Amino acid sequence: MNAALGIIEVLVSLASVWATQRAMDIAAGMIGIGENIRSEHFTLNALYWAVALMGGLTLCDFAVRISEIWVKTYSASKHKTKCSNASSTGCSRHNGTAKRHTIAVTY
Repeated sequence: MNAALGIIEVLVSLASVWATQRAMDIAAGMIGIGENIRSEHFTLNALYWAVALMGGLTLCDFAVRISEIWVKTYSASKHKTKCSNASSTGCSRHNGTAKRHTIAVTY
């Protein structure tokens, strides 16, 4: 699941770069309908759609990052539950055999 979210995050980032470049090209007047057909109305609409696309990709990036946090939290809690239910040989990290380290601080 982490790998899939990582790939989606990269794809959304690449799409964001493309959308930003497209919006800049539209604003600079480098993208039109055709060779000789160009209108201010088209440019304004295209710019609105480009900015809306950038906003949508930003929301997608936010959703992917929230999903990554959720997956990490879910897998950590699943591991903790598994270790607390395991026998002494089931999970060496949480079976009570780990030594506690203390640090003495003197002034």
